[in-house]
Amino acid sequence: MSIRSEHQAALRRQYADWARTHVAPQAESLDSSNQFNHLAWQDLTQKGFWEPLIDSDQPDVWWDFVACAQGMASTALDSGFMLTLVAQAAWIRAVHRFASEHQKQVLIPLLRGGALTAVGIAEPHGGTDAFSAETSMEDQGEHWIATGEKTNIAHGPTARLLLVTGKAQGSGKLTALVLEAPQPGISALPPDEKMGMRTLPTSSLVLKVAEGMCLGGKDQGRNVLHHIGLFARATYGLLLSQLPLPVLDETLGWLSDRHSLGIPLSSHQHVQRHLSDIDVALQTMESVSMDAMRHVMNQTPEATRMASVAKIYSCQAFLDAMTSLCALQGSMGYQRGAAERLLRDAHGWRNVGGTEEMHRLILAQNRLSHPR
Repeated sequence: MSIRSEHQAALRRQYADWARTHVAPQAESLDSSNQFNHLAWQDLTQKGFWEPLIDSDQPDVWWDFVACAQGMASTALDSGFMLTLVAQAAWIRAVHRFASEHQKQVLIPLLRGGALTAVGIAEPHGGTDAFSAETSMEDQGEHWIATGEKTNIAHGPTARLLLVTGKAQGSGKLTALVLEAPQPGISALPPDEKMGMRTLPTSSLVLKVAEGMCLGGKDQGRNVLHHIGLFARATYGLLLSQLPLPVLDETLGWLSDRHSLGIPLSSHQHVQRHLSDIDVALQTMESVSMDAMRHVMNQTPEATRMASVAKIYSCQAFLDAMTSLCALQGSMGYQRGAAERLLRDAHGWRNVGGTEEMHRLILAQNRLSHPR
């Protein structure tokens, strides 16, 4: 094992221990109350977790982040916390790539302090199709203003920094603005009541002459979203390959203790088939997503396709794995608990970062444009 690999393995262990202590114990109660784990977020920030990502955009720093995130996911039992972690990192990547020096002077101190970020793409009539946006962006010289409505915004009610997209007046091109909240021009509607992902509060935002800064320059909204989205999609499978592990361990113990037809349930062939299918799925998720991440980090032409492949496969495989784990626990799996909670979350993972239908459209268009 190389020195770099040993370093990342140590990071995985360190942050697995951290999440086991600071995230997992609160996951069930926060799911019930529809709340984010702000205390764990503050602790992570105070430990300087974000400093390396803010101070450098070198690949090694981001690979270290991946190792930390996988370690957390292996013990956290909290999809909302893990999604927030990835979204924050992707937001920081966008600042590195697109923010002006003046914008960095405003944004970086807030990010160092752990200010929660959010991205507003979806709208009431067009969903996550950013190019159907009706939100209007107007250049007023010293600042821009946004007017419209955004829906299904993670941390919409509490985020300090919002990145929203809309159409620039005049050109009609997609533009991205960064808005600081709270401000009079931003109103959050009541939090959404969701089946899963309940530790990731979402809401709609109404923008009425909300002031902000244009990120990346006029008409660069598409590039900003693309940069954020690729990193997030490639990361999802790396987390989803780890999230079921505590439930898998619990299930294995339960199967060994219970007997049917005179032998432990774990010895039954149909049970072993479920377990082997789960093992194959988790390993494939990690491998496919790691390959996608390499393409994203290296900015290859295949990055978009590979990120969509990883997103589609990993989210479906995670849903299948959690369905099997609930089934393997029998009536226990149908009761409130970690298995049931992650199964509810699995349906939400299929929608974050773009729906499966959107990514299948990307893959189909890519294949039609580049036939063998």
